[in-house]
Amino acid sequence: MLFRSLTSFLRFIVELTLAGRSHEIKGLTVATQALGRKESFDAVRDPTVRILAGRLRAALEHYYLAHGSKDPVLIEVPKGAYVPIFHDLSAKKRRENRSVPVSVQASERDKPLGPAIAVMPLINLSGEPEPDYFSDGLTEEMIAEVARYPELRVIALHSVMKFKGMTVSAGEVGRELSVRFLLEGSVRREGSRMKVAVRLVDTTTQLQIWGEQYRRDFTVGNLIHLQEEIAARVAARIGGLYGIIPQKLSTEFRGRPPETLETYEALLCFHRYTMSLTESLHRETLESLERQHNEDSELGMLWALLAVLYADANTLWLPRPKATMERAVAYARKGVTLEPQNQYARTVLAYMYFLVGERDAFFRETERAMALNPNSPMHIGFLGWTMALYGEQERGISLLERGIELNPYYPGWFHAGPSLLHYGEGRYENAYEEADKIRMPHILWDPLLRAAILGRMERSTEARDALISLLELRPDFPANARRLLGYFVKNGAQVDHILEGLTKAGLTL
Repeated sequence: MLFRSLTSFLRFIVELTLAGRSHEIKGLTVATQALGRKESFDAVRDPTVRILAGRLRAALEHYYLAHGSKDPVLIEVPKGAYVPIFHDLSAKKRRENRSVPVSVQASERDKPLGPAIAVMPLINLSGEPEPDYFSDGLTEEMIAEVARYPELRVIALHSVMKFKGMTVSAGEVGRELSVRFLLEGSVRREGSRMKVAVRLVDTTTQLQIWGEQYRRDFTVGNLIHLQEEIAARVAARIGGLYGIIPQKLSTEFRGRPPETLETYEALLCFHRYTMSLTESLHRETLESLERQHNEDSELGMLWALLAVLYADANTLWLPRPKATMERAVAYARKGVTLEPQNQYARTVLAYMYFLVGERDAFFRETERAMALNPNSPMHIGFLGWTMALYGEQERGISLLERGIELNPYYPGWFHAGPSLLHYGEGRYENAYEEADKIRMPHILWDPLLRAAILGRMERSTEARDALISLLELRPDFPANARRLLGYFVKNGAQVDHILEGLTKAGLTL
């Protein structure tokens, strides 16, 4: 009976992941679709799925130490989550590690680069036992959601549950679990309403660096939905490229010479760069990541981020000899080959296909990237931005708005996409309203959009001023206008439409 349950469990999560539907893997779906439980199954009160997941992890470890030691692929079910990870084990790697436990067989590239975080058991402040089921379930759900962000090392549920009911300081927990950050909070039920308060604490200073409250209507029927929704929102605010944690850490390394930075610190330089998109930070970040690339060439994420920097050298700044679009695409493909389950790598490959005009490949990679974490604000927002520019306007804008809603700390260039769409439809007032929100005059798309829009609106003086700013940034723009526009504008008639607006602003081609 146990063997049959474990087999069904494993088959279900593997098949859904391979089908690009990993976002559907939850305690409830495992119970009802893999284990044959009724739809009324309560994943909070009934620990069956969690217990089986633990036994499945142990069974897989035993299998790969014995009968599966020569298998070309290793399947791992990370603690705190049910979505499997597939590791490609080369023959050489298997020979080197045949006697090494599975827990250390994974390549260095599979280990999170960034800081460790512990999601502490939420405290029930209601004075009733019933909300304990909700708070424990929400704690587990938050662990699973935060674990979706590959740069964070998340402490497993069993390691944090021992602190339930204890009064300990953030510093004590940080030292015992070796974590930089704690995510803690409380749950209070007031009649039919549930209030969840969550805060992020830096264990080195014991100071709260972020906090938020969620008030929701509570019924037995929507309990699982509430846990999933709140957990996704919390994880989205703290993790990912634009989350609270990289914001906090990026300030600590600001101003340090590139040659002194470790790998994760170099990645934080990339965070600063994407928020500001200045040419000086482009050079600094490129130097930092290329230095790390020589030392950590097995990190798929490093290849992917270098691909973005090489592409930006062509699409935003004056091209560099080494930074060709061909190299950018090749690096992005290498990143996915090394880390096929890394959402950054998948998103970057989709972006490269977008830039070079491989439409089918772009949409294929976009779906794969979003399936890895459909709640990551940066990824769904950025991919929605590119989808909208590639003609899928309704879905693309919906995803972009969803990304902004999940985490309002987003870069100004997100507004360039909606501005272009409004411009293409002749809604120049709306286009200008979006362009005005970019507020990044040092990148060519800010003055470019303003010049074209204002030219169409016959606001000649303002249009001319914007055009002057554009030409100061890119004196070579008249000679390269179609190429630069074509990276992002996929319709030839739309390119002509923009050039006509720039001509009205005074541009001579």
